[in-house]
Amino acid sequence: MQTTTVRISDLQTHPLQHPTYGDLASHDFAALKADIARRGVRSPIHVTRAGMIIDGHQRVRACRELGIEEISAIVCEEEGQPEIDESFVLANLVRRQLDPVAKAKAVQMLVDIERRRINDEDSQEPGDLRDRIAKHLGGNISGRTVDRLLQLARLPAPIHQAVSAGQLPMTKALRLHQCPSGQLEIVANRISAGESPRAVVDSVLPRKKAARQDAEETPAEAYAMLVDFLAEKLSCFEAQPESLVGTAGDHEATANVLDRSARFLHVMRDHEQAARQQALNDLQELLS
Repeated sequence: MQTTTVRISDLQTHPLQHPTYGDLASHDFAALKADIARRGVRSPIHVTRAGMIIDGHQRVRACRELGIEEISAIVCEEEGQPEIDESFVLANLVRRQLDPVAKAKAVQMLVDIERRRINDEDSQEPGDLRDRIAKHLGGNISGRTVDRLLQLARLPAPIHQAVSAGQLPMTKALRLHQCPSGQLEIVANRISAGESPRAVVDSVLPRKKAARQDAEETPAEAYAMLVDFLAEKLSCFEAQPESLVGTAGDHEATANVLDRSARFLHVMRDHEQAARQQALNDLQELLS
């Protein structure tokens, strides 16, 4: 692996870039572009010897718009296409803040790459392939989480769009796998026609008895539901915290729950950040 300077006009976009990840949100890209205009590109991109971008599409895009003609790049050792594709997916999967749908599509892409590598879709048990994908991600997600992401990846596009837009929690979308394929198509068509995604999904999902749901729910599932709930509702809570005081019942009991919650969320934030950093370190070893 070597670092060099390459001409931006010689670089090629990886063919999986747009279908898998797309571009940054406009405000995020504007911030990146402003930072590069002010301080330059502070970390080298990763490219193949042929000039295909593995990591750094958004930095290259910003440089093109700014009229910058050259960029520092780490040239990765030439490998077969499955290895190049895998490095591309992993680099973006751990470096970018992805919504659940984009992450699901990336994990599905890793499965497809792995299957192309072994050149036989039936030569491994699904669980073996799932666990290998989890290991590729630095061991920071479980095989069960990989399964959930793959389930999400297989849902129709209108449901993906609703999840990405925050109109439908991922946990609720995943329950749609209980529906027959024909009913799933009806759900997708109703959402495309403009109906509320949450209302449509609630109308077709069977209601579980609370006691049974609690018995079946694992800590990992409950944690995922908590994160989904906070992602959906937190901005509403932040907008008017004073008006919420007392609405959850006894002040002391509520304060105790919130205090425990704050400690738990602080611990989980540290764990998630450490896992992300470990994934970045593992990626650096993979690319070196």
